[in-house]
Amino acid sequence: MRTSIQFRSLEGLDHIRSYVENSVDQAVGKFESWRQFDTHVILGMAKTRSSTHKPVFECEVLVKGKGLQRTIFTKKTSADFYQAVRSSLKTVEKILRRASKIRVSDRRHPEFEIKNNQETVA
Repeated sequence: MRTSIQFRSLEGLDHIRSYVENSVDQAVGKFESWRQFDTHVILGMAKTRSSTHKPVFECEVLVKGKGLQRTIFTKKTSADFYQAVRSSLKTVEKILRRASKIRVSDRRHPEFEIKNNQETVA
């Protein structure tokens, strides 16, 4: 898995970079057995209209894969930096899990379906 991390209007410290890399490995790494993914993470702070508001952090995740039917893109914002990263990667994991289930269900042979707790063989 190739992971690239970009920082916009945010200082790219080592502990932030390692946290994001570990989170991406946990969320996307589960699905690496059946596809090779390129993951791009963009972290930044959204501009607020006044200086009295708390800063709002953004996390954008873009996942591309050769076998994926489409590119996965999520963008989450939160007042907490870590919450923005977690929620964005949780959404990506949910989409990849759904794609994995579809892939498994397409692979099953229709002759050996179990209907009404009875096995039917055509």
